[in-house]
Amino acid sequence: MKNIKYSYIFAIVIILIMFAPDLFVSFGTDYSGYVSNGFAIVNGKVPYLDFFHHKLPLFDYYLALLISIFGKNWIELKLFLILTYLLSGFSFFIFSKILFKSNKWTIYSTLIYIFYITRLDIDSSRKIGRAHV
Repeated sequence: MKNIKYSYIFAIVIILIMFAPDLFVSFGTDYSGYVSNGFAIVNGKVPYLDFFHHKLPLFDYYLALLISIFGKNWIELKLFLILTYLLSGFSFFIFSKILFKSNKWTIYSTLIYIFYITRLDIDSSRKIGRAHV
């Protein structure tokens, strides 16, 4: 039972270490596009009518909601996006706990999921963000 407790603490620490540097790095090309689309929606523009984006606009509307709540505060916007990732990781954790019924495989699969989404979405931002600094 004690090992399971330490496994949860270890998983939480690893996830926090993975997300912490993302607060201090620029958005990069992908998120900059999403954020500018969110700003366009906040300014009254309509996706596919006033501007084009090759993906479905649900995430753009989500960012528009965040921008309308927090304004142009980039740190709060990034914190909320990280919270969104953590919530998706927690949802994946619950799903894998139901699927695997094993704490060991639940933690492993959740860590793989969290690592996968952070590296896909944020790693390119880090490279591009540092190139412009």
